[in-house]
Amino acid sequence: MIAVNGDIGFYKFKSNDFVNIDECIVLKESLFKRIKSFVYDNNITGNIYAIENNNNEALAFLEIDKKINIKSLDNFYKYFDGIAIKYNKKIKSYGIYSIIYKTKYGDVPIGNKTFFQSNLYLLDDFQDEVIKYLNNDDITIIELYAGSGFFTAAIESKLKSLNKNYKFISSEINKDSVNIANKYGFNIKSEDAFITLKNIDYNIDTLIMDPPREGIDKKLISEIIRIKPKKIIYVSCDPMTFSRDINLLKEYYKLLDLNIIDMFADTYHIEVISCLEYKNSFNSCY
Repeated sequence: MIAVNGDIGFYKFKSNDFVNIDECIVLKESLFKRIKSFVYDNNITGNIYAIENNNNEALAFLEIDKKINIKSLDNFYKYFDGIAIKYNKKIKSYGIYSIIYKTKYGDVPIGNKTFFQSNLYLLDDFQDEVIKYLNNDDITIIELYAGSGFFTAAIESKLKSLNKNYKFISSEINKDSVNIANKYGFNIKSEDAFITLKNIDYNIDTLIMDPPREGIDKKLISEIIRIKPKKIIYVSCDPMTFSRDINLLKEYYKLLDLNIIDMFADTYHIEVISCLEYKNSFNSCY
């Protein structure tokens, strides 16, 4: 979200014209009020990202171009339980740095410098749509771009219900995400997705990927083709890069199912959840 002289809003599509807003239907109302009050009371200009959990604890990350009087933030506890402020390439943190979001499949930690979905209303559906493709044939599973464990929690829960002897590897390149995830009981590797696959020398039943907007690069495509996972569950926040990547895999994989979750209503931002099957595999998405 953008803050300009104490107001919050967004830029118009493909422009730098700021549009002030008085409500945001995809955010919890309590979180929107926190952000609005904090920005107004401190006359903030910059980018602000904030998240609130089920227990009304909230974190914020503020990126500013103009230095503000930090002393004026001494009372930020009435807005957030923890805040990180980035100015001139340096980050200063105040208060707590992580909170727990309770999902139906377990607790997931959130940090003030890690990514988490803003629209909390569809998170249960999001997890369900990903793990519905897992079945009794899934013994060896790899998850790439794990973040701080949002899908990891759901995947592990589903695998435990299916088979006690599964082998599950999860990785994430963002060290802040890995650190808080593993502090709360996950076992996520701190490494690049390419390195994770490069070290695989055994058969994989299912590969689960949730890459950033730019999708997956050709090096990773090559490793996927090399290890030939029987099934791929691909989550994407950009249909264009998703289409590009699927096209690069079409010689080896067929797209069996695709669903969409509209995280940001009335915008072009959607989440795509898909399942692909290796053409010579019997590990189906169904």
